[in-house]
Amino acid sequence: MTDTSAQANDSKADYDGRTPLHLAIQLKAGKCIQQFLQLLRQESNPELIENLKGMFKPYNNIGQTIVHQAVLQRKIHIVKELLQFCNRNNINVLEMEVLGSGKSLLHLAVDNQDYEMQTVIVMSVPKSIHVANYAGSLPFEEREDLQRILSDVEKMKSDKALTDISQEVDDIEQKAT
Repeated sequence: MTDTSAQANDSKADYDGRTPLHLAIQLKAGKCIQQFLQLLRQESNPELIENLKGMFKPYNNIGQTIVHQAVLQRKIHIVKELLQFCNRNNINVLEMEVLGSGKSLLHLAVDNQDYEMQTVIVMSVPKSIHVANYAGSLPFEEREDLQRILSDVEKMKSDKALTDISQEVDDIEQKAT
């Protein structure tokens, strides 16, 4: 994986419909995943970004994209970066349901009882709480569960805002000295 344009354009699938990224996430190929995440952080090459956007579209034979795969593998740091890229580049993950069931990313995290993943998804894609699967079920059927996650997301946003403000103050103080 050295040529970034060829690398980002490589969305060929195996007999199970898995792209190299599906396999890297499934097999926990850390070096490959790290290189991909580094590419996602690059913003100066429009052609590369367009190629990377295309890598979010392929579904494997069980109806999952790379984002679904990362959620199911409980790869929080990967999901955060994938969702940040999607948000920056207008990729609507709300339209990426698991084929066959219509489950959203949030449905998968709820099914996995992965509370931290649920929080990351709701924080990155707030509208995900309103997305029903093919059967019409929302990710949070219990009002208490929804209120709990929304409360935690607000707390995390507040903590992040405080951290950002603290960093700004530190930067100002450093410039003053």
